[in-house]
Amino acid sequence: MRQLEQLGVPRALFVNKMDQARGPLDALLAALAPVSAVPLVARQLPIMQDERVAGFVDLALERAFIYRPGQASDVVDLALIWLRSRPTRVSTCSNSWPISTTN
Repeated sequence: MRQLEQLGVPRALFVNKMDQARGPLDALLAALAPVSAVPLVARQLPIMQDERVAGFVDLALERAFIYRPGQASDVVDLALIWLRSRPTRVSTCSNSWPISTTN
């Protein structure tokens, strides 16, 4: 990453398989920080439901998307995600939004 920075090459880092992560997203960003001259920030945070990724929050667009099998994702108001989340739930990713499908 430092070499790309020195060459002035724009870059983005994509993290896949968040449902199989062995640690939180913020720990990954912290581990990669020494190889980047600029701060690393997440653009999206996974929405967790029962230890699986059920969607994501796009921080830049200020929108949440819930996955629907075989269909387009539902766009959900961020306030609904927050109201339906359970603060006591522990997810595998500390930078994630827990969600419950029950009210």
